[in-house]
Amino acid sequence: MCNRGRLKRKICSLLGIENEIQVKTYYSKGALFENLIITELVKNRLHKGQNHRFYYWQNKTKQEVDLIIDSIDGPQTYEIKSGMTMNDSYFSNLKYWQKITGEETKNLNVIYGGDTNLKTSIGNYISWKSLQDQNI
Repeated sequence: MCNRGRLKRKICSLLGIENEIQVKTYYSKGALFENLIITELVKNRLHKGQNHRFYYWQNKTKQEVDLIIDSIDGPQTYEIKSGMTMNDSYFSNLKYWQKITGEETKNLNVIYGGDTNLKTSIGNYISWKSLQDQNI
């Protein structure tokens, strides 16, 4: 991650991260991964000339949805997790969101650090490696 691009090298330098091994053990790896994903999504949309209408939601008890994208098909919700294995617990905040909004399961998405895309009965797993191939 730190070897790619001037901005990414600068961010890693400011955080004191010198190599990929340090990224794997960085105490705030999840927040770093979340910001990387959102930055890439904004960049991809800007390159396509699209408005990025991205939102974040959190209630007073700190339940949150990392990313809500307002689209013509309605809101698309995303949790962003740096873990490399699929874990149904990644959907817990999305399920709460679904309960209070009536959102359809097909719009519940987890972008994660693994390699496989998978549609399940509780939502969709999206590999961070396939973001450019997805219509996000």
